[in-house]
Amino acid sequence: MASHAIALLLRVSAANYAAAARQFRDGNLIANPLALALIGQAAYVLATCTAERITLIDLPSGRRYSGPVPPVLGEYLAGFRRGERIVELRKFWLALTSNDD
Repeated sequence: MASHAIALLLRVSAANYAAAARQFRDGNLIANPLALALIGQAAYVLATCTAERITLIDLPSGRRYSGPVPPVLGEYLAGFRRGERIVELRKFWLALTSNDD
């Protein structure tokens, strides 16, 4: 089975963060600013995201890409869960691989 790799620059706007924070406060415990940011990058959807690992699905191929959560992204998401307010655009590089064929 061949391995595929992608590098993705994910841009999370203050609006993405605020909308996800509202959803989280309203009881949506799986709200995540990354999911909203990925809507703008139409090829990918967030499948899972833990403190250690993230998985995206490439919509055209159905291929699943996974990899470790970069430390700076992990800190950002931990701040989100604590209710910290973020008002600026943040950018995160993800390096993910897939073994799907």
